Amino acid sequence: MAFSPASSSTVDTSLVTIMSWPTRWPAAAFPIALEFLTFVATHKGGGAAWKTGSFSQAPAWVKAVMDNGFKTPAGILAISGLMGLPLWLWARSHFPTSLLASYYVGGGLMLGRLVSMSVEIWVLYKHLEDLLNES
Repeated sequence: MAFSPASSSTVDTSLVTIMSWPTRWPAAAFPIALEFLTFVATHKGGGAAWKTGSFSQAPAWVKAVMDNGFKTPAGILAISGLMGLPLWLWARSHFPTSLLASYYVGGGLMLGRLVSMSVEIWVLYKHLEDLLNES
């Protein structure tokens, strides 16, 4: 598997995240590992066309997130949670009275992170299923 600039960036970001977040919140190791394993599984299965090739046989709830390059309400919610929840956790500890650190914002971001986590778990399930069917 050859790394493209995009996949190199993902690996770099994952490594920096792995080194920084768990020192502050040890529970952060689980979503970081889940994201990295999902990255590997999607690129093994779909290569450069992972957004289209990996999700052609996906259930409707996964397609709702992945359709049109995450440019759907479910996709926007998932990406917001994926990218915004770590920022919210940081804001809660540094600026506890700001609007960004409110529990309403955190609740929406947590919902989005749960949506993205469910898609990541489905991707890993399909990847393991495919590996088992190969042998």
